[in-house]
Amino acid sequence: NDVIVNSINVSPITLEEAPKLKPFLDLSLNLGKLGGQVIDTNINEINIIFKGEVSVLNTKPLVSTILSGILSNKMESVNLINSSIVAKNKNIDVITSYQDKANNYESEIFINIVSENKNFNYAGAIFANKARIISISNMHIEAEISNSMLYISNDDKPGFIGNLGTLLGNKKVNIATFQLGRTAEGDAVSMLELDQPISNELIALLEKLPNVKQVKKLVF
Repeated sequence: NDVIVNSINVSPITLEEAPKLKPFLDLSLNLGKLGGQVIDTNINEINIIFKGEVSVLNTKPLVSTILSGILSNKMESVNLINSSIVAKNKNIDVITSYQDKANNYESEIFINIVSENKNFNYAGAIFANKARIISISNMHIEAEISNSMLYISNDDKPGFIGNLGTLLGNKKVNIATFQLGRTAEGDAVSMLELDQPISNELIALLEKLPNVKQVKKLVF
């Protein structure tokens, strides 16, 4: 029942807390996996902000789950139990804070990862009983999390979406959903849900498209 009692190496979860934490545990793991797959250099700092109703829950298991999702992308041995210790041993500063009110949802989890050459922030929420990505790099986006996804960062210029769709279509890759976020400064991010996994060879072709900054195959 997702209850943890008499544990010496992970934060306990009571019978009362378990049903409240369950959806946020799933969201936290997926948020961690997102950051871990986008960031490909050494991480220096992880900031986690719990906003709204989730801020008054027992967030220690959520922090451990987020860390395990981030770090397990490069280290298979990282899990809920040892993730905080692994982060400490790697000299990663983990900072948690809390806000009583969320911006647009009853609860939000905001994460900012500072690495050697990149500062990547994003947020997630539970809406209609489904985990969703609600912002990436300060851009509003609403994308459901699914098994096989594609993350693209690009310059917001004409022709990008057409080039992307044409390439995927030529390679017989079907797009289930397409979510786009952008800023007035000309930056954009895309989150695509795909009907099937894509090859590393196709990732290389996507990276060569005009105006593309970064492409990451995401697996949840």
